[in-house]
Amino acid sequence: MMSFPKHLQINNLFIAFLTAALFLGCGKEKKKIDYVARVNDSFLTKEAYHKLVAESSNKNFYKAEIIRNWINRELLYQEAKSEGIDKTDEFKKTIEESRKDLAIAKLLENRYNDNGFSTDINDVKGYFEKHKNEFKTVDNYYLINFISFTNEDKAVHFRTTVIESNWNKALIAFKGDPSIFDEESSWFLSEHEIEPITLLRLIQELNSDEVSIVLSDDQNKYIVVQLLQKLDKGVVPPLGLISKNVEKRFTAEKKQDIIKNYIKDLYSKNEIDVKN
Repeated sequence: MMSFPKHLQINNLFIAFLTAALFLGCGKEKKKIDYVARVNDSFLTKEAYHKLVAESSNKNFYKAEIIRNWINRELLYQEAKSEGIDKTDEFKKTIEESRKDLAIAKLLENRYNDNGFSTDINDVKGYFEKHKNEFKTVDNYYLINFISFTNEDKAVHFRTTVIESNWNKALIAFKGDPSIFDEESSWFLSEHEIEPITLLRLIQELNSDEVSIVLSDDQNKYIVVQLLQKLDKGVVPPLGLISKNVEKRFTAEKKQDIIKNYIKDLYSKNEIDVKN
């Protein structure tokens, strides 16, 4: 016959086992993810989405293309994995080459930091003055304020507020409004970057500082635009409008000089043999 203490000990072990099982079961519950898009078990979170938007070199008004590109990429990647492409020797070789490129990029980044590389605003201004004609517009450009809403009444109210005061005061009044879908102030865009075509045509009809009517798009968004300035093709924009592009080009050229000098130094420190 089983003694009472031993029976109690077994019961305690069973309870401990059951508790652990329940705990593990709870731990396996899927964590709720706040996402913008999903492909099977892969999620584009809001944080990742906003990062993609910030890193995009060709922003459009709705960012729909960014989401579509992410979905397309994820679909193709998951299909590639299902076909075992990521297990092939050719793929592994490509990965190894990519590792080399990433290592080189990190090496050069360290080299820039070792050189105390930084961009001074006066250097950028000097570069711009020296290369001004190289920054002439190759398209018609527009400087605009832009906002879109998911609610038409809010869009109409925002437009009225802008007309009665100004764009900045209207933004302050609507700060935190959940119906705001997208917003850009002093947005400098070429005609080819403006979508849809109905919005481009609307902007083309505006005078400086004029506020557009509320435009409804095919994604059930309600848009209000204010034209600040138009620049025709073939003119040099003020530095303030293209300072980021000028700085990017200036930085690229300076970094290229650092790379050339660094590689030249490496040639002198290493044995190099090229056979005919």
